[in-house]
Amino acid sequence: MLGFGVTRRDFYLGTALLFVLISAANALAFALLTQLEQLTEEWFIDTYMFNALWLGSDGFWVDLFSFFVMQLLVFFIGASIATIYMRWRMPGMLVFWSSLALAIVGAVTIITFTSSWPAVAIWFGAQGIGGIFAWLLLPAAVAGFGGFLALRRAIPKN
Repeated sequence: MLGFGVTRRDFYLGTALLFVLISAANALAFALLTQLEQLTEEWFIDTYMFNALWLGSDGFWVDLFSFFVMQLLVFFIGASIATIYMRWRMPGMLVFWSSLALAIVGAVTIITFTSSWPAVAIWFGAQGIGGIFAWLLLPAAVAGFGGFLALRRAIPKN
């Protein structure tokens, strides 16, 4: 990065912008194809390609938003995990995956021992598709910011 005269900050911000633009373009294409698929009654032969379980029922804008958020989430989580690996190699991966597993097991344990599964199901049901995808913006933002922090202090390789 530095050999090209680009700072880590500029590199990461450019990459983040690229993630947003690709997510927006793909989301638009997939949302339009989902609507076309519904309009043609599943391509005239009862075949589904783009219409997932949650798509189509809430309209074009929810389809567009859900495709956008899902791709953004995958991009930023993938970039963050790759950054952790490049910065700390295998020890970083062990700490990251162990911490994630511990957090998930801890959350499931707390929900189970407090008998809160019905409340969790009701909460998810009340959010609706758009709401659930709006909540997924939070881990995407955390992954994006965490990746930036990890890359900011990375030591350049010779």
